[in-house]
Amino acid sequence: MKKSFYIFTICFIMFFGMNAQKTYLFTSGYTKNKKGEGVQVFEFNLENGLTTKVASIKDIINASYFELNSTGNNLYTCNDLGREQEGKVSVYDFNPKKLTFNLLQQASSKGYNPCHITLSSKDDLVAVSNYTQSSAAVFNIKSDRRLDNNPSVFKFKGNSTMKSRQEASHLHSAKFSPDDKYIYLPDLGTDQIHTLKIKKDSPLSCKNLTTNTAKSAGPRHFTFHPNGNFAYVINELSGTVVGYRFKEGKLIELGSYFSYSKKQNDYGSADIHISPDGKFLYASNRWTEENTISIFKLNQENGSLELKGHQSTYGDHPRNFVIDPSGNFLLVANRNTNNIVFFKRDQETGLLSKLDHEITMNEPTCLKFRTYN
Repeated sequence: MKKSFYIFTICFIMFFGMNAQKTYLFTSGYTKNKKGEGVQVFEFNLENGLTTKVASIKDIINASYFELNSTGNNLYTCNDLGREQEGKVSVYDFNPKKLTFNLLQQASSKGYNPCHITLSSKDDLVAVSNYTQSSAAVFNIKSDRRLDNNPSVFKFKGNSTMKSRQEASHLHSAKFSPDDKYIYLPDLGTDQIHTLKIKKDSPLSCKNLTTNTAKSAGPRHFTFHPNGNFAYVINELSGTVVGYRFKEGKLIELGSYFSYSKKQNDYGSADIHISPDGKFLYASNRWTEENTISIFKLNQENGSLELKGHQSTYGDHPRNFVIDPSGNFLLVANRNTNNIVFFKRDQETGLLSKLDHEITMNEPTCLKFRTYN
């Protein structure tokens, strides 16, 4: 009896140990325009937020932004190669068991300075945003996870009122709608959010769905509420968050909210995310006078926001941040001080408390979490 129980216990431990979930933090950053360790992966402890480095891509150039597909087995990153040559899109296989990467493909991003990349929820389309020579390249993903060689390319022109930053169109990101029927493209240079409509896997420009923001707002990043009814944009140049009701492709403005803790001459807001439970919205604010995360309580009935506070990022230039799958932690990538700072998140109040540990990485620009069985 004892022997049978012993064997059962060992088998139980082996089975569930081998099949235990693991959560990984993926990070990327700039490599000073040469091949380097631009993507790093850390095992993340959901109990205390501690990390252990487990993998990396050692020969990648300036991985300015990346995205994982729905299975987490493929990583798509844009490579910013400067203003004198078109950027690249690199596609990797990732093996979560062996913790290895394999380069499948490199393709042109069809523009200079690709700063953002995103995938549809069906893993059938990739949208890349090129900041300089403003354009969006939308690739079909083939069955082998590689990109089709003939993407749909949408080029944008125009300017707006802040001559120092808005002398031309500057596309800054792309976001698929929850139903994958539309792609929204915040354009910092023209104070517009362009819209593409997806029909039979082919995007079409929808001029009638273009959303005009306030002048000198500089829309940058865009996110949807988990309930799919609301969307929010962070405006870089005005330091504001604007909420919209999302209905049949249209964005109906609900309200504008100042993201900084105090008025100043220049603003540089960057990133925006909503907590997994949909109760709080966070935005990052940059420049010499303030490097903070603003914390808003979110009314899930009408989409309105209420400012609850600001948290120092303990670094300079918080270009990107991420909330872990449990909602207990928020991590900030401070590009200019080369550090990723960890915060514990109070799920009742939304407020953040700095943890003692952090990660040092050259010019970190993008953070993502993924959990594997």
